[in-house]
Amino acid sequence: AVHYPEDGAGLGSEGGVAMAGVMCNAQLPPNSMQLGVFPGSENQGMMAGTMASGNLPPSGQLGSTTSTLAAQQVLKGNINSTRGVIANIMPDLQNPLNLPPIGNDPGSVSWKQNQIDLQRQNVSSQVTAITAAAAQVVTLTSGDPAETNYTAVGSAVSTISSNMSELAKGLPMLAALLSDTNDADKILEAARHLANAASDLLNCALPENLGERNKLLEALGRTGVASGNLLAM
Repeated sequence: AVHYPEDGAGLGSEGGVAMAGVMCNAQLPPNSMQLGVFPGSENQGMMAGTMASGNLPPSGQLGSTTSTLAAQQVLKGNINSTRGVIANIMPDLQNPLNLPPIGNDPGSVSWKQNQIDLQRQNVSSQVTAITAAAAQVVTLTSGDPAETNYTAVGSAVSTISSNMSELAKGLPMLAALLSDTNDADKILEAARHLANAASDLLNCALPENLGERNKLLEALGRTGVASGNLLAM
């Protein structure tokens, strides 16, 4: 805007034309200029920050969300690691252990029976631990993700991992000790079914898959069936 002087000369006054970085201030003496910013622009940075932060959750909620995401990432790594362990032990569950011939003398027969009893006891303990841990994973992930105890879930996953590893060590020994080859094949097959069911359950328990809870429950059911079949051998 151009301000005309009272004498009507028609000349614009100095400072009367709005320019970037130059402001006219009615409170300043005539013909004066003030270098600075446009009205309110000194608050633009503050306003921008306020507007941006207005789109974010409260600081406490933001911290909780960050903590949840971090815990979920740790759990995801634990689950993927355990599924890798299960994949690696599958070849060990294909065939009985190759043992040297066991004699028919009383001492050898007694040793063989003691080993069978011991291995069955170990298998029972390991399968029971795997089944309980699988159920714990399902129970602990049933609520609000923000309220989930991911440390406890991770502990259950680790229990599955360690007991699967031990199962793969002892079960081929048990299969080799069984006199009936058909029984040996069946017990190894049952163990493979349990391993597959547990791996499927863990996949369903990944944070990004928990929305499909029915699949997690179905995997738990298959794990229970496989465990029962193995314990019945």
